[in-house]
This record gives sequence, C-alpha cells and structure tokens, in this order.
Amino acid sequence: MKQPVIILGAAQCDGRLSRTLRARLDQAVKLHRRDPSTWFITVGGNQPGDRFTEAGVARDFLVARGVDPSQVIAVERGVDTRTSLEAVVAAHPGIDGSNRVRVVTDRIHGPRTQAIARAVGLRARVIPAQGSPTRFPKPTWWRSLAHELGGLIFLAAQRWLPAPAAWRVRSGLYAVEAVIRPSWRGRHERLQQ
Repeated sequence: MKQPVIILGAAQCDGRLSRTLRARLDQAVKLHRRDPSTWFITVGGNQPGDRFTEAGVARDFLVARGVDPSQVIAVERGVDTRTSLEAVVAAHPGIDGSNRVRVVTDRIHGPRTQAIARAVGLRARVIPAQGSPTRFPKPTWWRSLAHELGGLIFLAAQRWLPAPAAWRVRSGLYAVEAVIRPSWRGRHERLQQ
C-alpha cells in the first residue's frame, strides 16, 4: 500500500482554518492533484472549549477540494507534534520505521518534525508548506525559530539527560517562550499537566 501523507495540525477557530493550517492543506491539495492516488492522514485534537478538531477541519477541507473521503483519515488526537505522530502510529500500526511517510508542515518546523518522527518510530520526509505565513524575516519567523530551537534542545535533553532533568529543561524553555510569546502560556500549562 502506498504510504500516506501526514498533515500536521495547526490552530483552527470554531472550524475556521488558521493561515498556517490553510497553507499546509493547500500543499496537500497540490500533492493530490499531482497524484490522485495519494491518501492523507490529518492530525490534531482540539483545545478546551473547541467544538472542532484540527484533524476534522482539515479532513473536511480536503474533501471539499475534491479528495475522495476514502483517501482521508482524521486522527483527532494530539496537542503537539509528538502526541499527534504518536497517535498516528497507534492508530495505524502498519506505518512504522520500515517504510517512509511524508509529512506536510512549515519549513521552519521541518527539522524538529523529522527528529520527533524518528523518535516515535517513523521515517519521515518533510514537505514544506509553500504558502506558510511564517517567513523570514517576519517577526513570526523569529518567534518560530526560537520555539523550534527550544524544541530541538528539549529533544537532545530527552536523549542525553535523566528524565527529570530533561523535563526541567523543558520547563525553563517554556518560561523563556512565555516572555517571547505570552499568548502561549496557557498552552504550555496544558502540555505540562
């Protein structure tokens, strides 16, 4: 069976796509037009109070753009890249490190996505979303760069430090990011529970 294209979730607001999620889905539609046999796994849960999941909204978008519903599976779990990819592995045991998957995300998120995919047992090739709103030298790019570097530091800490020390590193990185992105403070608190 042909390997899937996993589309990482991003924010949605009451069923409306964020620009980031829209860019990822537009990239997936381009892939489907090039090869109509491509099948997709959309991922991502929801935040407290949301009526919709990232994966569900993404699935509906693809189907509305002509992708056959049988070619889109929504894995409506995951609050970050790791938990979303873990949910894919759990829901689809045939997708593992013995075969390659493609993952659509933002270019700046690519290196960390590949590292996380490897950590959960996937061999991933990242396909950057061409229309991503996170572009150099915009301020959002710099904030995203700080987030991605922090994420890579945490991945290295998980690999080389005892678990309690790695989690302290993550807490420290979250404190730094809360200064850079105050709106993410609530998200970090939920992730640390």
